[in-house]
Formats: sequence, C-alpha cells, structure tokens
Amino acid sequence: MKEARQNPVSPFRFRRWSRCRYAAFSSLKTCVSIGVLSLACSILSLKAQPVLFQGSTGTVSTALAASAASTAGSGRQAGAEGTTAWEAPDTAMAVIKLSEVNVQGEKRHPLPPMIQKFSALSFQDIQQAGVQNLQDILRSLPGVDIRSRGPENVQADVLLRGGTFDQAAVLLDGVDLSDPQTGHHLLNLPLPLSAVQRIEMWQGAGAWPYGVAPLTGAVNFIPRPLGGTYATLSASGGMYGYYQAEGSAQYSHKAWSVAADAGHTASDGYTDNTDFRITQALVRLGYNRPEKFGTIKLSLGFVDKQFGAQNFYSTRYREQFEKTKTFLSILQYSKVWGSWRVEARAYWRQHHDRYDLFRYAENAPDWYGGPNAHRSDVVGIGATAAHAWAKGGTTSFGLNYRYEHIFSNNLGHTLPEVAAGETGEAGAEAYPGKPVPFEKGLFYTKSALRQVASGFVQHNYVSPNEKWKLAAGVLVNGSSDFGAAVFGGASATYRWHPAWAWSLFVNHAYRLPTFTDLYYTSATQLGNADLKPEQAVTAETDLRWRKGAFSARAGVFYRYGFRIIDWVRSSGEELWQAQNLTRLHTVGAEASFAYTPDIPYLRRVSLDYTYLFVSKSVGAFHSLYATDYLRNSLSLSIDHGIYRSLGACWDFILNDRAGTYLDEQSVETRYKPYVLCNLRLYWSRPRYELFVTASNLFNIKYFDLGNLPQAGIWVKAGAKLKL
Repeated sequence: MKEARQNPVSPFRFRRWSRCRYAAFSSLKTCVSIGVLSLACSILSLKAQPVLFQGSTGTVSTALAASAASTAGSGRQAGAEGTTAWEAPDTAMAVIKLSEVNVQGEKRHPLPPMIQKFSALSFQDIQQAGVQNLQDILRSLPGVDIRSRGPENVQADVLLRGGTFDQAAVLLDGVDLSDPQTGHHLLNLPLPLSAVQRIEMWQGAGAWPYGVAPLTGAVNFIPRPLGGTYATLSASGGMYGYYQAEGSAQYSHKAWSVAADAGHTASDGYTDNTDFRITQALVRLGYNRPEKFGTIKLSLGFVDKQFGAQNFYSTRYREQFEKTKTFLSILQYSKVWGSWRVEARAYWRQHHDRYDLFRYAENAPDWYGGPNAHRSDVVGIGATAAHAWAKGGTTSFGLNYRYEHIFSNNLGHTLPEVAAGETGEAGAEAYPGKPVPFEKGLFYTKSALRQVASGFVQHNYVSPNEKWKLAAGVLVNGSSDFGAAVFGGASATYRWHPAWAWSLFVNHAYRLPTFTDLYYTSATQLGNADLKPEQAVTAETDLRWRKGAFSARAGVFYRYGFRIIDWVRSSGEELWQAQNLTRLHTVGAEASFAYTPDIPYLRRVSLDYTYLFVSKSVGAFHSLYATDYLRNSLSLSIDHGIYRSLGACWDFILNDRAGTYLDEQSVETRYKPYVLCNLRLYWSRPRYELFVTASNLFNIKYFDLGNLPQAGIWVKAGAKLKL
C-alpha cells in the first residue's frame, strides 16, 4: 500500500500592520473577529504597556485586547510611533485566549498636522529619566528652555526656541489648557509624571485642529491610553524632607474603561521659604465602540499647590507665598465613517491663584494692601473633521470657540458693589466686589471677559510613491476684543531614499495678550489695554536620516516677530509699560543623534544640540525681558544595563544663557554656563522596581532666573509596585 504523503503547509506570518487598500484585512471588505491571539503574531508594541503575564517567550500587555480594538477600530496607526511588533521564537509559542476583539480593516483617517511634530518623549524615556516631575523632564527636549522658580513642578516657565513664557501653549491630550491670566501657570496640570504616556512638542501651526495658534509652539501631554486592567503604586523620599506618593489604577470591562491617577508631593525646601505641597488627581472614563457608536472620553482633574515663593517676583521681599488651585473637565468624542473621521471636544478649566507679598501677616508693613487674588475660567468647544480622498490626500477642517473670563482684585475692569446680603454676612456693611472662594475676608474687585472663535481648513497630500508629502492651510481667527485675522502655513517633505527625508516648513502665527499684559498695575509696572496681538513668521528646513538603530536630524530656522508684546521704559524712568514696539529676529540651528540598539548593556544613547541667536529691537526704549534666551543647549542621555536587572540612566545637560540680570546688590551680572547631571539607578522586575535618583549630581550652583538660586544635589529613593 502506497503511503499517503502530506504536503507541508507553511503558515502565513504578518510582519507589518498596514492600512493601505490592498492590505489583507482591508481587501476582505468585512470585519474580522479574533478569538485567540498568538504572541508570535501580535500587532502591538509591548514595550510601553503594563505587565499581566510573563511566560517563557516574553511579556504580554494587560491592555492587549482593549488596545487592539482601539488601535485598529479608531483608525490610529499602531506603528506611527516607531514601534515594531513583538515576535516570539518559533520553538516556543505562547497562546493567550482573550475576549473577542473586532479588528476593522479600514484606511487610517487621522487629523494630520500641517507642521509635523518636532520631537517627542516616549513612555520609556519618561519612566527611565532621572527626574520625577513635568518641568524637569521637558529639559531633555531640544529647543525647550525651562526657567524654574521652584523645584519639583512648583512653578516653571516654558519657553520654546527663544520665545517668552507667554508665547507657548500647553495641551493635555490635544486640549488647549493655556491660562489667559499668565504663562507662569502653564504647567499646572492634574497629571502625575507616572501617568504620562508621551510628550510631544509641536511647532507653529501644528496644533491648528485643536484651536491653538501659539507664537513659538505647543507642548502636548498625552496620558496613558484607556483600555486594560492594572494598578501601580509608587513612593519615594529624600533630602530636604521630600516625599512623594503616587498611584494609578485602571479597570476595563467590554467597551467601558475607568482610570484614576493621583499623587502628592511635599518638601521642607532646599533653602528658606522654598517649601511646597502639591496634590493632583485625574479621573478618566471611556467608552469605546468604534464600529458602532465611536469613542468617548471624560476626564476630570484637580491640582492644589501651596509653596514658598522666595524671590519669585521681587528680591526686596523674601517672604513671598503663593497658592493655586486648578479644576478641569474634558469631554472628547471621535468616530470613523468610511472615508471620514470626526473629532469633537468640550472643556472647562478654572484656575485660582492667591499671591502674598508677605507670607506672614504680622510682618507686613502698614502700606501693604493685601494679597493678589485671581480666578480665571476657560470654556471651550471644538469640532474637526477629516476626509481621505481616494487619490488626493486628506482634507481637514474645523471650528473652535473659547470663552475666557477672569475675576481679580488687580486685573480687569472695576466691578459694581455687591450688597451686604449677597455676601452671606447679614447685617454687615457692603463690600466692593465678589467674595473669593476658599478665602475669608478677600474680595474680587475687577473682571474681564473675551471670546475667541477660529476656523481652519488644511489639505495634506501624499504622492502615490510616498516620496512627497505636502500640506497647506489657512486659519481665520476672530476675537471680541481684537477683531478678525487670517493666518496660513505650508510644509513639504521629500523622501528620496528609505533612510533620508528633507522637509521645509513656513507658517504665520500669532498670540493674544494675556490679562496681565492688558491690566496689571503696580508701583513699577503698567499694563496696556490697547495692546494688539503679536505675530511671527517662521521658516524652517531640516534633513533626517534613519537606518536600523541609528537616527539623526539637522535643521535651521528663522523667525521674524513683529508687534511683539514687551515691557519697555524710557531712559531715566522706572515705570515699565506694556507696548507693541518690539521686533524680534531669531535664528536657530538644531542637531540630534540617537542610537537605540535595545541590547542588555546599552539600550539607548541620544545627543541633542540647539543654538539660538535673538536680536531684539525696541527703538529708543529699554526692554524688561532682555535677550536672556538659551544660546547654547546640549543634552546627552545614556540608558544602559549594569548587571541582570540593574540599570542606570544618565542625563547630562549643558546650558549657556545669554543676557544679564541685576543681583541683590543691583550689579549687572551675566548668566554663567552650567552643566547638570541627573542619574537614575534602578532594579527592574516585572512586578516591582527599586530606584535611586540624584538630580544635579555635581551640586552645581546655577540660575535659570536672576536671583533665584536652584537646588543643589537632591537624592531620592523609592519603589514602584505593579499589581
């Protein structure tokens, strides 16, 4: 009898997840139900996900099922962040049975940026950094200048590419949370660093879909994605009475997800009157049915800060003190219909600020009129749609509306008197203004209001061979105080080789004056209610190269700013006034290199350099904001293993700041270059991690702002537990 022979069958193996029209799932023209998913053909990156199971072949994400539905169904590209699919060895196959996950084969319909992201920090970059707060992690982004007043995210100004602290915008998950009172509060976010999945820095018109038109750029903080079930706890302590406790938890059931992140940080301070207490919390609820209803997310956040403000705004009075509270709610919705993708959002942010020139009332002189109190409310709604044409690229358009209001005892127009009965104090005499929440005996006496609406349209085109990417757009902005204005931008990218790409960007941006610019009044400063929005035109070109584990970028840019809002004074006068007299010419060069072999004893090496030259023209006036920009900035980061689960991450930062400041003896003093070294040692296991961090390891004395010495070496130790 002849033996029957069976031909061997070779399995199909997908090595890339694609959304082009000829891809496997798209060509089926139907919905594919996956009941069993093998690690060997996982389409998801596992590096940045929490751990549920560890077998002989690798680690599996707890968020696997939910992330698959969210990634494929919502139209987001899994590989857009430079990740690759994990593949198990053929000799050992681990199979995990999951709940049913629907993978919809559709084209990708994002809302593409007109000006691309300039740089970003991944989840791994953030987790392995030698710092534990938002302001210090931003220092590692090229072109970002963090001028710190207080440590550990107490207060810091974000300056992008030589701009001022008011010329940048801050977004949380694509929602503009910029404070109309002042840019000093940009980083008052209800987001512990451990809850951040990714940080992106946008240039120019990159944030148009979200209603933002910052003069120099925007920073977007993206929380960890909804989907999956996990819990983490961390605690640390260190020098200067420092302690920090953070917790994160998420639970998912079918299409529903709920996540909570909270943290508390405190310290006695590294010198007199630098103590602080910070509490923050963020709760998010999500419903994800992309094939039917769509995706909806609700976020609720809270931040409370209390801190000594030694020398913050004046060197004459050392016992300054400040308290801030921030309440936040964001509602977001997205849905894909065929070749259309729609996003909508509504948000409300309320910020309370109390500033005391004298922390202790008994030390205040008779002339002191009491603390400054402010409450700003920002309410916004927006909708954006994108349509992917068969051959003509993607067209995006949208509308945004923003309501900005402030109550204050220093900023705005005078309020009418409030009767005694309305204050809740029966029999008391009338008080001018509105009672300040959370305070006794303090009243708002002024207020201001403005409304801003904008609409944009832009088109992104990719050539059939994907060598050319072109984009152009127009933004129309209207304000109740400043009328209408039109702005535009364009970009082009040419990739003549898989490893090489060249880009050119041009855009026109603007910024509305803050309420402080318009109304602030003191013995030495006078706001200007007649200010106009400042504007800038930026041109940039860069060259990028990527091959294997190596990547590099080099670029130059030029920005011309006109009608710049600045505080100026005439010779011989002491009063500074806000005016639109300043013109700025900013030239910059940037270069970066990265090597990410992901081998046990060398995981990542990156080097970034930025050079800036700023020329400021104010005519016959003196400028308060002198050209004290970050002229040279060099950062080196090395992440490597030491022995088994023991590793180290080194961050070296060289800053050379132009400009001068008046020291405490009123002597003109130049800023000195300095080198910071931050070190993190960690012992990492699947369920826990032990770590020691040392910021400013060399104990360097340095200044980000005149007469505000920063903390020296600060050692902390702690542990993280993954439940």
